[in-house]
Amino acid sequence: MNFKIGVLSDSFRLPPLEGIRKAKELGADGFQVYVVDGPLAPEAMTARDRQEFRRFCRNLGIEPFALFGRISGGP
Repeated sequence: MNFKIGVLSDSFRLPPLEGIRKAKELGADGFQVYVVDGPLAPEAMTARDRQEFRRFCRNLGIEPFALFGRISGGP
């Protein structure tokens, strides 16, 4: 059985898209990313931004495996 490898792109301490690009450069199949705040937070992205993000990932040949977000009203 072949398992895909994913990494937490934020662990590279780069801006989100650069971290995702670095993950691919290192051979990852997918990535996990924080979306609580910053440029990938839902409230920061327009419909066009989401389309461009999907295109960015598709062109790199990498896919989001998990999104870390806030599921409660806490900080």
